[in-house]
Amino acid sequence: MHSMRKFYQEIKTKIKKEYRISLLEWKKDLKGTGVMRKIICDKINEYTELLLEEKTYIDKKYRDLTNEKDSGKKKWVRWAIDRGESRRGEYEKKIHHWETRRLINNGKMEESNLNIDGAKEYLIGEIMDVNPEMRSPGREFFKCPLHGEVKGSSFCWFKKDNKWWCFSCNIGGDSIDLYQKLFNSSFKEAVTRLNSL
Repeated sequence: MHSMRKFYQEIKTKIKKEYRISLLEWKKDLKGTGVMRKIICDKINEYTELLLEEKTYIDKKYRDLTNEKDSGKKKWVRWAIDRGESRRGEYEKKIHHWETRRLINNGKMEESNLNIDGAKEYLIGEIMDVNPEMRSPGREFFKCPLHGEVKGSSFCWFKKDNKWWCFSCNIGGDSIDLYQKLFNSSFKEAVTRLNSL
């Protein structure tokens, strides 16, 4: 059974590498073309619209918070605001990513040789370097290293997507985000270090 799982894992890794190579070739072919400019503009517009919707949602929730008298409902409104702020941050990151792609496509900025996909594949469980407090199918729970948790285990690693979320901090991300927060490093440092581990 173990050898069969290993066999499937090797096939999955091979397919990912082939896909990544074909995607890089496709990007090279499209670089500087009108098609790539259209793709980039569409993505920037899409995430800008989502960002504006999220800001409107957050403003509405802040108004609800000031008008709400019940403390129980205020707690849920604050939670909704935190979630909205988290989504807003994700949209801002994506807009920044596509703005950078636009600069690269127009030749105003050089493309970095960072292996971002390789860094994202580094397992969060290995970054944590401690045994999980609790396991469930597809997830492992740890004490959160970001807020010095003593009791409980609010830090959740979603193994399938290799993403994490802390239910106390209300933040999450991938292995690069976690490495940046744990070791107070820049994006470039985190990617370089994760690829060298």
